[in-house]
Amino acid sequence: MAAAPQSSADRTCPKCGYALKGLSSAVCPECGVECTPALALRAQRRARRRRWLIAFLVVAIIMYAPHAWLLFIDHPWDEHHWLWMRLWPILPGLPATLLELFTWIASRGKPALVAVIILVTPPSIYLGLASHSLFRM
Repeated sequence: MAAAPQSSADRTCPKCGYALKGLSSAVCPECGVECTPALALRAQRRARRRRWLIAFLVVAIIMYAPHAWLLFIDHPWDEHHWLWMRLWPILPGLPATLLELFTWIASRGKPALVAVIILVTPPSIYLGLASHSLFRM
């Protein structure tokens, strides 16, 4: 889906971010790049990918960090421990769907990222504690 072209009032250079408001030329006076619509679209796509990657990393850490106890627990590395290590990818609960959903929501902007952090952290900590209790049984 193509992005709407920027109006001349809110144009910025896609390379350096210099405000191009009021300029008659499409060349950025700061860095010398010709600011074409294709370049602006590429910059928007890069920014969207970066937001998605940050959202993915934050959500993945929130979902999996409470289960990191499995890596550091003082327990012999027997078959029981290895069984739990094999279960580790699914301990947060349906990670393929939840991780993808929460990443999509969190990549919508900073308020959405904060909302996902607030929403996902408590159940994730609870699941980490519950899985630790089950491991010790």
